[in-house]
Amino acid sequence: MKPFILFIVFSFVFFPIMAQNHYWNQQYGATNTLCGGAEVAGVRDNSALFYNPGAMGFITTNKISLSANIYEANIVKLKNVAGEGRDAQSFRALIYPQFIGGSYVFKKAPKLKIIYATMMRNRSSVRFSVQNEMNYDVIKGSPGLEYYKSRLDFDYHSIETWGGIGFGYRINDHFSTGVSLFASYTNLETITTVALSADAEFATVPYIATVDQYASLRMDHVNFIGKIGFAADFKPFLFGLTITLPSAKIFGTGTMTKSLEGHNLNLHSTDTVSPFFQYPSFLVSDQQKGLSTQYKQPASFAIGAEYKWKRVKLKFACEYFLSLPTYEVVHGKEESFIRPSSAYGGKTLKGFMVVKTNAVQVFNVSIGGAFRFVKNFKVLTGFRTDFNNRMSFSPTQLNVGVNSFNPSYWHLMHFGLGVSYNKGASDITVGFNYAFGIAADRRNGINLNDPTQEGFLRGETEKNLRTNVNNIGLIIGYTYYFRSNLRGNEDTKQQQVIEW
Repeated sequence: MKPFILFIVFSFVFFPIMAQNHYWNQQYGATNTLCGGAEVAGVRDNSALFYNPGAMGFITTNKISLSANIYEANIVKLKNVAGEGRDAQSFRALIYPQFIGGSYVFKKAPKLKIIYATMMRNRSSVRFSVQNEMNYDVIKGSPGLEYYKSRLDFDYHSIETWGGIGFGYRINDHFSTGVSLFASYTNLETITTVALSADAEFATVPYIATVDQYASLRMDHVNFIGKIGFAADFKPFLFGLTITLPSAKIFGTGTMTKSLEGHNLNLHSTDTVSPFFQYPSFLVSDQQKGLSTQYKQPASFAIGAEYKWKRVKLKFACEYFLSLPTYEVVHGKEESFIRPSSAYGGKTLKGFMVVKTNAVQVFNVSIGGAFRFVKNFKVLTGFRTDFNNRMSFSPTQLNVGVNSFNPSYWHLMHFGLGVSYNKGASDITVGFNYAFGIAADRRNGINLNDPTQEGFLRGETEKNLRTNVNNIGLIIGYTYYFRSNLRGNEDTKQQQVIEW
């Protein structure tokens, strides 16, 4: 009978939204997560496909792996996100597989190793609404204060899955190299709705001025990503280096729907006429399907080191992600006509069906440790940074001076602490992962207070945003070893691993 290892990980995790903005949001395996993901140098399991393909050459057994987050919840509170006192909160529960993979060691070529896997790189889900009802002096030409009502609805869902295969080769007892080849699939959908209205009078006749916006983007995108890795083993020191190549597009398609509608604006001679829309009412709307999409993932460089001394194992890793200059995610046809067409002469609103984004450079650091104080117990601990790249995919109307809602950004600091206990053929790992957010930009996404007509019935954005992001996760891992009498070289022994 071949040896069989059963490894189960139950995760009760609270993670933030907008995972595309965080490169180190997801880690793989209970031990790796609790140790901060500092696995560039010392990884020796199937997650080497992701952490460092160069370490695959040091793997000595065949393995099959499966891991999953049993429960994940997103809890985010944003104070003043839509103006002073206009707060938002999102809570979403998610369940999804985390890592499924296997490895193979060739009996006739034991220095050559193969790992194949599919993994969940990112998953985000957020939904919230903010509204305001109050009297303001919105329309300067209208007597007194106007009753004003506004509402913002925001929906964002994304999922990013990687599947790939890696090849590792042990050059000698001290050096190994490898390469991983991935196909990444990204599905993203974002919807923003803004409804604004103000009651007013014109020559004693009451009327309602309104501005409504709707913007949605849905895209499916497939990229190719390559990673090269090197690993060195000079016990008690281990070292690792990886180079992740920038993504290359394989396929991408999307659908974008947008509308910008205003009624009864600038009716009074004393009103400020908007620079583009010369008439009291206007409508621009369009939907385009089958658009070519771009979703770029930057190149990165990572290094790591690990030291083992008696009952102590210390780990370190860092990774630098290059910036991405502004690029077009989608670019639709320039056929968004301004209505009524008789008033605007068939003009189109240039750039109306364009979404652009960019990413700033990011440098993340992780440290971890495993400490064996008594014979069968290990204490696991780790820390990692997770800085925000400020990437955004929400369609806007900034090209015509209409401020649109943009998601807020924050950095994350992760801490892990747990224990691992071994008894006979079983390993049990229990721990907590905690993260808190630090605001990267204090400017709120939209201001539903102090509206003005020249501001399209909204106020100027302010730098008073406060984020309250506190994420905690419970991780429970169980490993059971089924063993039998084995013969042969260590490199040819077979072993199966199932991680939950």
